[in-house]
Amino acid sequence: MCRSHDYSNSLREKGSAKEALTLELLGHLETAFRRYKQERSKIASRMNLAEGQIILLVMLGKRLRCNASDIAAHIGITSGAVTGMTDKLVQLGLVHRERSEEDRRVVHFSLTSDGGMLVEHIRAEQYRLMLEMVGSVTEEELGHVIRFFHQINNYGRLTEDEGREEHTK
Repeated sequence: MCRSHDYSNSLREKGSAKEALTLELLGHLETAFRRYKQERSKIASRMNLAEGQIILLVMLGKRLRCNASDIAAHIGITSGAVTGMTDKLVQLGLVHRERSEEDRRVVHFSLTSDGGMLVEHIRAEQYRLMLEMVGSVTEEELGHVIRFFHQINNYGRLTEDEGREEHTK
């Protein structure tokens, strides 16, 4: 069993309370995301799919149609890797592959009706998992968590927007 070190104690002695709390938050986020990822991996395994394929299916469920570059950017893989990932999904009848009429080099992917039904099942499993994880959290606490994530998720966008403003001056 791995032993962990509580860095927040040493930081609390050297730094501010906010720094110590931020470090503690980082530890909790890492643990929560690791646990969520493990459970999500079990969902993928039960469906005989890789996690990346689950992410791709859910993405197509939200966006309806994407090209390989969109998928690659969203998942964080190369366009070439998208081809390998989608081959099995096309073979299983979950994803439809179509060449662009305007540019034959561009391939668009969309869900088949079976793929759409599977995405509904995946989303239901993810929702069930999240309900289990927040089972003891009150509605008020959950509202605080949602606002917190909204703030940190917007951080990157604000920074990018500020950078664009600075760059155009």
